[in-house]
Amino acid sequence: MNRTVGRNAKSTGIDDEPKVVSGEVVCVTKDADIEAGLAEMGLACLIWTARTQAAEVKHAEEVVVFAGDDEDGSREGAELAAWVRARTSAPVSLVVLDGFEKSSRNLRTWAAAGNDIGKLIAKARHDADAKNGRQSDRRDPGAGGAKGEAQGAAESCARALLRLAEDAVLFHSPDGRYYADVQFNGHRQTHEIRSSGFRQWLTRLFYLDRGTPPTAEGLQGAIGVLEARARFDGECHPVNLRVAGDDATIYLDLGDESWRAVKITPGEWRIVDQPAARFRRPKGMLPLPVPEKGGSAELLATFVNIRPEEFDLFLAWLCAAMRPAGPYPVLHISGVHGSAKSTITLVARRLIDAYASPMRSPSKEPRELAIAAHNNWVVALNNVSAIADWLSDGLCCLSTGGGYASRTLYSDSEETVHEASRPVIINSIAEAADRGDLVDRCVFLNPPEIPADRRREEREFWRKFEESKSKLFGFLLDTLAAALRELPNVQLTEKPRMADFAAFGEAVCRGLGMPAGTFAGSYQANRQLANDAALEDSAIAGAVARLLEGRAEGSWSGTAAELVDALSAVVDPKIAASKGWPKTPRKMSGDFRRVVPQLRLAGYRVEFEHGRRRTITITPPAPEEQRETPSQPSQPSPTLENKGKSCDGTNLQPSHTVAQPSSSPSPSTIREVACDGLATVDDGMKNQPSSLAPYKTRALDGIDGCDGLSRQYSGVGQSEYVAIDWRNPDPRPF
Repeated sequence: MNRTVGRNAKSTGIDDEPKVVSGEVVCVTKDADIEAGLAEMGLACLIWTARTQAAEVKHAEEVVVFAGDDEDGSREGAELAAWVRARTSAPVSLVVLDGFEKSSRNLRTWAAAGNDIGKLIAKARHDADAKNGRQSDRRDPGAGGAKGEAQGAAESCARALLRLAEDAVLFHSPDGRYYADVQFNGHRQTHEIRSSGFRQWLTRLFYLDRGTPPTAEGLQGAIGVLEARARFDGECHPVNLRVAGDDATIYLDLGDESWRAVKITPGEWRIVDQPAARFRRPKGMLPLPVPEKGGSAELLATFVNIRPEEFDLFLAWLCAAMRPAGPYPVLHISGVHGSAKSTITLVARRLIDAYASPMRSPSKEPRELAIAAHNNWVVALNNVSAIADWLSDGLCCLSTGGGYASRTLYSDSEETVHEASRPVIINSIAEAADRGDLVDRCVFLNPPEIPADRRREEREFWRKFEESKSKLFGFLLDTLAAALRELPNVQLTEKPRMADFAAFGEAVCRGLGMPAGTFAGSYQANRQLANDAALEDSAIAGAVARLLEGRAEGSWSGTAAELVDALSAVVDPKIAASKGWPKTPRKMSGDFRRVVPQLRLAGYRVEFEHGRRRTITITPPAPEEQRETPSQPSQPSPTLENKGKSCDGTNLQPSHTVAQPSSSPSPSTIREVACDGLATVDDGMKNQPSSLAPYKTRALDGIDGCDGLSRQYSGVGQSEYVAIDWRNPDPRPF
């Protein structure tokens, strides 16, 4: 029969907190005086003999060996403890009764002198744990054998971990994930309970308490219990990645060791030590610069090779990416080799969402894209040659909000859902976005090629960026705070597809002191040029233009099957025979609907009639409707002074801007001026009317200008361009 101690313990010299209590615990000693003294004090203890007591310890939960504090007692106690350890899997503790020597054999007298048996037992257990890697918590009675020992150790470890985790605040998020708020070095940290961060926090506490790491089984068992408590006992709180709040109050996680955040409100921002919002920090997330005052648009322009007419689009995108809710336009950066596309991407990421791997190759499946969005606030795709249909749809979902669901690992029917709306950056040599729905969600930047004599060493470039990044980040926060202040006053007369971004971009420009309509004109021109490019790349759009060109009856009407025959008859035979050309009514209907937004933006009217006979009616634009005229760009803001250079050392403003004529020419008398401002050349860049946009003027290279030169709209209701010289060595930026 196993014995226990502490059932009838008296208070003399016995600490009630750490003393041995109920359970299969065997207390033994070779000292008859100790055994008699413990019995007198109400504790049961056995005089040890190998023959009579071996069975007592074989299946014991714990064995406590008592010895006196003299040479013989210590030696006998150590020998007995070693003998017991060799014959049981239970924890064995050696309690040496300090000061209990042969000269003083009365245990009551010893205890009355201030000695405490309970504290000695607790110390002995701690020493045994540190030496042997065992836990002094009880195992279930009767758990014998190797399997029972492992199970008992895991259960014992789990109970200790749960005790150590009592200070954590457990809760769940609206998307069904389980989190814990923990305190570390005076600040709050938020970790998903199943994450490595929380496991490390719990493991550290266990090691500090026990001097040994927890078992894998015990840690897993504790995690399961904590998740259950978070689900059923915890409150529901949102947990955010990098950005939280709303347009009244935005919190931006700095990602530093103190878990600080920037609080942005209309007109101001400040750093807070204890943000109201909760943030999670996935692996790879890096800290942002500590913001400082003193930055400017001119300073930012020295690190990005962006054309002046596109700079306000870039600045608006950066500020919009720091808002907690979308929709977010896709920033599409395309240009020739050596135009610093990747540098623009890296600068943007380091300022608003620093990450260990800032750019990644295009995802190969939807699950990869969903995981990237789960762990990154900004998803940046590098060197994109082509965008598959599924990826185009996935990027559209990230822009406006969407989700991806997959089967949870090690389950039959449970789903793991990733739902996100994220800012996205794409950089490529050619414009990779060709489907209308993605094009309609993009902001296109076309950085010019950097001449060889204007290039800078990358080491020197990033050294200067590191010196300036705090001020650059501070400038972005200033701009965002000013935009939030101006946003309630913005009312768009015409709302494009990304109307929320258009309104916010207008607020950004107004916050910088620019006149109303500045951003609307830039954004409309950007969308129009992108729309033209998408139409030119679309075989269906080109076939529609040829079908209606010179058609006496004007519009065309028919079913999808009739549209297949009509467009196949006017398209190039090689295209009609290709695999990608739609040859069935269903395929034609689907592909045609994808280009309808671009056709409508170009002035075409498309109507669908859903009756017994489902018909499609296409009406060409009237001459005055064939081109949507962009609005008049406003004069640059006084805040954007003429003081900056691009990241390649060249400047961002032409030294020669050709004076505009006093009267607006008609579309039939369009005339262009040479980009260097030195000569007029009618043969260098010619008007090339398109069947889709007859008044569009294009350069000989078919992209955006000759030799890296650029053009921009200059008048309301005009088709006139003002040329800009990017090659002059000493112009000013704005």
